[in-house]
Amino acid sequence: MTSTARLVNGSALGLRGPAASSSDAALLERLRTLRSIVPAMATEVAIARREGARLRTENARLRSRLAEVEETQAGGASAPALAPTGTELR
Repeated sequence: MTSTARLVNGSALGLRGPAASSSDAALLERLRTLRSIVPAMATEVAIARREGARLRTENARLRSRLAEVEETQAGGASAPALAPTGTELR
């Protein structure tokens, strides 16, 4: 079944049974609603990607700092030991 056919019978919208054969007006209304939602979803995805990149950068900086602290401790410095927090840095 083509994507156009799925849109016409409602299956691409997750509809089954009698709702799939709804009137043209109802189908057009559902399509209008989807068209208004998709740009907002795309914006949220873009924001999430940027936030993910920011968090990966911060994580890399924190891992580097942790390595420095561990190296200082291994060298016999008197820095206090870091207590495990139950969360792992990745």
